[in-house]
Amino acid sequence: MIEPTIIGTSVNLNKAYKNFFRDKSVGFPKFKSKKSNYYSYTTNNQNGTVCIENGYIKIPKLKSMIKIKQHREFNGLIKSCTISKTPSNKYYVSILVDTETNNYLK
Repeated sequence: MIEPTIIGTSVNLNKAYKNFFRDKSVGFPKFKSKKSNYYSYTTNNQNGTVCIENGYIKIPKLKSMIKIKQHREFNGLIKSCTISKTPSNKYYVSILVDTETNNYLK
C-alpha cells in the first residue's frame, strides 16, 4: 500500500510542473532543503481520518489523540491538515476546511 503522504507529495510536485509548463512566469519548482529547520507534514482527510472532538485532534498514524488549543470554531468538512514544527520545538496544526459560502447581495 502506498502511503498517503507520498501520494500527496507527488500530487503537489505534478501540480508545480503543470503550472510551470503552462505559464512560464510561475517559475521552475523549488524544492525544500534537508538542512532547513522548518519541518511540516500534510495529510489529507480520507474517510474521516482527521477529526476534532472535545479539544483533541485525531491524526492518522498516531495511536492516541492529541490535546489542542482550538482558536476558532469552524463548520464544514475537514479537507486536510498540516502539522508544523518550529525551530523552538513548538508544534502547530493548520486545518483546511471546506465550507459553504453565503453570497450576499449588495
